[in-house]
Amino acid sequence: MDCIIAMKDTIKNKIQNYVETNNICFNEYKEPLYETSAEVVLDAVLSINRKYYDFVVPRLIHIHKNYPNIKTLLDLSDLFKKETDFSLVWQYNHQERAAVLYRLVHKLLSFVKNIDNELIELRYWAQDASYTDFKNFCVFGIGIATFQYIRILLGADTVKPDVHIKRFVVDLCNVQHISDQIIVEPFDELGKENDISVRLLDKHIWSKYADKALAPKYKFINGVWVKKI
Repeated sequence: MDCIIAMKDTIKNKIQNYVETNNICFNEYKEPLYETSAEVVLDAVLSINRKYYDFVVPRLIHIHKNYPNIKTLLDLSDLFKKETDFSLVWQYNHQERAAVLYRLVHKLLSFVKNIDNELIELRYWAQDASYTDFKNFCVFGIGIATFQYIRILLGADTVKPDVHIKRFVVDLCNVQHISDQIIVEPFDELGKENDISVRLLDKHIWSKYADKALAPKYKFINGVWVKKI
């Protein structure tokens, strides 16, 4: 236990030193949130083990163009009932990923009391939740990184322990491996103690390590991805 606490303190101190040393301009990473809960879950599931600009964004644009009325989780749930082959909806021939999306939609719906305030209630849930709540989330196919990513897409100030964040921490701390849970807590504590937006720090780290070759082709405007003309 003492070793884990020491590791968390080391990570937090090194991250704080990184932020101060590199004089990060967080405004550079600010962007609006999605305006529909449907886009949140679609982004989250499409992003699992896929390149963002190469795979995820084109499919989000396709869905927005061809299914403009799909805005809520209920809309997605109804779409599943209507479409016999969901791969045609999101241009993704992966039955298990579609099943993950279906399970996620209905899990998040269970958090909504007033369906007319769906997105607002989900944003409150995301902000009130903690990474430790993942153990009770219990959606098969959703790991802690995607759980955290969903919270981020809904506006929570936290990080997701994906491959890029892990690589950053491993490089920063000069270790070979580190667990997901140990990664998140130091970021969250740092944000609360130093008024640092760890959500934007997450975006900075992602931008540093991710493949952004196709990024110039797209832009995010008013909560919607569009292709540049």
